[in-house]
Amino acid sequence: MKKILIASLVILCAAVAFAGGYRLGLARGQDQGYDAGFRKGRGQAKKADRPVVMPLLLASEVSADALLAAAGWTAEDLGGVHVEAWARLLNLAPGPRPDQREQGLTLATVLAGEPTAGDLAQAAYGRDLLAAGRTEDEARLKLYRQVRQQFDPAGALVLGPDTAPVEIVWWVDFQCPYCEQTWPLVQGLHEQYPDQVRIVVMNLPLRMHKEADEAALAAWAAGQQGRFEQLAEVLFEKRKKLKKHVPKGGGVALEKLAGSADLDLERYRTDYEAARPMLEAHQQQAREAGVRSVPSFYVNGLLVKLPRSLDAWTSYVDRILAGEDPALDA
Repeated sequence: MKKILIASLVILCAAVAFAGGYRLGLARGQDQGYDAGFRKGRGQAKKADRPVVMPLLLASEVSADALLAAAGWTAEDLGGVHVEAWARLLNLAPGPRPDQREQGLTLATVLAGEPTAGDLAQAAYGRDLLAAGRTEDEARLKLYRQVRQQFDPAGALVLGPDTAPVEIVWWVDFQCPYCEQTWPLVQGLHEQYPDQVRIVVMNLPLRMHKEADEAALAAWAAGQQGRFEQLAEVLFEKRKKLKKHVPKGGGVALEKLAGSADLDLERYRTDYEAARPMLEAHQQQAREAGVRSVPSFYVNGLLVKLPRSLDAWTSYVDRILAGEDPALDA
């Protein structure tokens, strides 16, 4: 009996010690958690208050005349902006492409070399910022944070007329759940602005989505029969189950889904194979422009991040149609 009493007392003491230790450890753990959270929050706040750090580059000294000649412009094309102010801005602003920034090249240096359409678009953006009343420092910061792209839509699927004043380039992956969420938005914009908005569908299949390449080829093939929207609807609906529609060893994929979208399957097979150069061209443009995530929306060349609601987007589009340029906002 005495032994049982002693054993019970030992067990009770052990239990009390364990409970106390647990509570003490929990309290300490909470304190440590609070401390860690505080340190992280303080670090994020400090980071938010830091000024934007420009890429490391040396100011260039390309003359205003040389820049005008490189752009194919005259002083009148600057729309009232002083040519020397525009030249100073370009000699201090970084080039628009990621590789140019890594090399520390200014926009002026890039423009004086062999400029691409995207380089010229960024130079025009600088002009527009100055014309809108931005100081040279403000314009330089804008040119660092935003790049006006000039994508080549040749061969891409397009919703809306070529003459539309608003062009929206939609970078998409048909297996991406977030792209699926933006599909009703794309449809809504197309329906609400059939003549004023041109939506260019650019494909950027992510490596994590194994059947996204095949989905992009299928969507393009459907577009050649005027059935892109119908097949896009099916692809998004079935995006989690596309694997079973892709034959092993290559070949034409998603035929059953194409049939459900009322496509001519013989033509679909031909167009599916013909879409491969288009997909490679889109991926190359994405690499050159630094487009890495989907969905991404570029409105008249500039990346725009808005809530995924039709109201937010119609407000933005309406401003452009009213003659404003929201991209020039401070």
